[in-house]
Amino acid sequence: LLARIEKGMLSTEVETALEAATREPENQTAQLVALSKLLDSGVTDKVIPLVDQIISRHSGARDQVIEALSRAAMRPDVPFPVLNLLADLLVSRNRFDEALEVVRTMADRSIDNVGAMRDGAQKI
Repeated sequence: LLARIEKGMLSTEVETALEAATREPENQTAQLVALSKLLDSGVTDKVIPLVDQIISRHSGARDQVIEALSRAAMRPDVPFPVLNLLADLLVSRNRFDEALEVVRTMADRSIDNVGAMRDGAQKI
């Protein structure tokens, strides 16, 4: 019961943060808070569109987005599209060593770790 209550509270927090980000797309802080809430809650299906929105409206927030995604990438349940996005953003900032670490993480989690490593290395 406690877990369901906590999950409900968390989903309410996420929805509230997303609503604020939607109402105020020019508010960089609201966008970054929504991203953090999504990542913390594990609701990662909305992460990529939100990151696209943040970066398109707030180009100076790219490093903050990278920081948030990097923190989330440490969790074993982060899906590949989020890790892929992180690697792409790191490459765009010429942070190749960090991007390679993300690719290694993806390869470690992959069934075809050689293929995943090759694909990631080609991207870098």
